[in-house]
Amino acid sequence: MSTANLAQAPRIKTRNAMAKLFHPGLLWKEWRQHRYLWILFFSLIMLQPVFVPLFIRVFALPNRIIAESGLSPSAWVLKAIIQNGACFMEQTAVIAVVLLATIMLGAERGGSLNYLASTAVNRRQILAAKWLLGNLGILVCMSALLLYMVAISTINSDIIPISQLLLWSVRTTLVLLALFSLALLSACIFSSILYSAVFTGFFLMLPILLTSIIVFPLTKFHVLTAAQASQVNQWLNYLNVIEYISADSVAGLNNTSYFLGSMLALLLADLLFLLMAMRLFERNPLERSGEVFLSGNSKEKGRLGLAIFLSPLLACNMADSWLQFLVCLLLLFIAIYLGMGIWWRLSAGLGLGKN
Repeated sequence: MSTANLAQAPRIKTRNAMAKLFHPGLLWKEWRQHRYLWILFFSLIMLQPVFVPLFIRVFALPNRIIAESGLSPSAWVLKAIIQNGACFMEQTAVIAVVLLATIMLGAERGGSLNYLASTAVNRRQILAAKWLLGNLGILVCMSALLLYMVAISTINSDIIPISQLLLWSVRTTLVLLALFSLALLSACIFSSILYSAVFTGFFLMLPILLTSIIVFPLTKFHVLTAAQASQVNQWLNYLNVIEYISADSVAGLNNTSYFLGSMLALLLADLLFLLMAMRLFERNPLERSGEVFLSGNSKEKGRLGLAIFLSPLLACNMADSWLQFLVCLLLLFIAIYLGMGIWWRLSAGLGLGKN
C-alpha cells in the first residue's frame, strides 16, 4: 500500500463510522416529524428580544426605565439580556429545550419508535438522528438570534460589542446543547415525558442537594471552615449546567481561562450524555412503561432516594453534635423509608393508588 493510501486510511475509517452512525433518512424523518416543534422553539427564544419590543412599539406602552435609558425598546431589551444572567429568554429556552428533547423520544414510545427498532436501522442510529437534529436545530436557532442581536447593536451605535454578543451566544448555545443531551438521556430511562423532564430537573438540582446534605453538616459541626465550604460549593457549581447562564457567570465572559474551561466542560458534557444515552437506549425494552434505571421497582428506588436526601437535611437541623447527628440520621432514614412503604401500601389498600 502506498504512503498516500496509508495517510487516507484513517479518514476513510472515520467517514465510514460517521456514515454508519448518522443515517440521512432518519434525520429527514425526524425533521419532518418534529419541524413544528422546532418552529415553536425558535418563536419562544425570539419572544423577548423581538416580540416584546415590537409589542411596546405597536401599543405605544409607556415605560419610564426605557425612556430614561435613552435607548430604543429593542436596544434596551438586548442590553438587559446580555448584561443580566438567567433572563427570561434564557429561562424559556432551557425549559423549551428540555421538553423538546423528551417529546422527541418519549412521544414515539408505543408507536413509530417500536417500528423503527424492528427495522434494519439500529438503535444507535435512531438516537443519533434525534441528537444530531437537536444539536443542529439549536445551532441554527441561536445563530439566527445572534445575527438579529448584531443587527440591533449595529443600528444602535454598537451598544454591545460584537465580541461580547458572540461570547454570550457561544455560552448559551453550549448550555442548551448539554441540556438537550441530558434530557435525551432522561427520556432513555423513562417512557413518560413528565418523568423525563422531572428527572432532568432533579439532575440539575443535584449539586445544590449535595451542598445541602454534605457541605452544610460538615460546616455546622466545624469539619470545614467557611472558606473551605465556599471552595467546595464553587467546585459543585461547576457541575451545575444552569450555573453557566446565571448572573454570576456574566462576569466570566471576560475571563478567558474561565470561559474556555467552562465551554470545554459543557461540550464534553454534551458528548458524555450522548454516549450514556446510547448505552441506555440499547438496553431499554421499549414496550415497558418506564421503570427507573431500566430494572427493579421504581417506587422502591424512589423511597430509598427520598430517604437518602431528606434524612441528612432533617438530622442536621435537629442535632447539636456529631453523635446526635448520626443517631438522628439513622432513625430518620428508617422512619422515612418505612413510612413511605406503609403509606403506599395503605393507599393501595384504600384504592388511592396502585401497589
